[in-house]
Amino acid sequence: MSSFANLMKYWKCVDGMLKEELGELYTNILRFFEASFGRISGLDSTAVGSWYSGSTSYDGGT
Repeated sequence: MSSFANLMKYWKCVDGMLKEELGELYTNILRFFEASFGRISGLDSTAVGSWYSGSTSYDGGT
């Protein structure tokens, strides 16, 4: 899935599907990333590498 999601032509499709499935996610919850995704090996470095430059809410998983 990661290579599929990284292809720019599919990004909008994947983004739309995730928004539909997950609804609203509020990431200002203390240690949200670790609590929700901490057991997924390598996800932190992948998320940091693909985080779009317009965001100011990512805390690096801390």
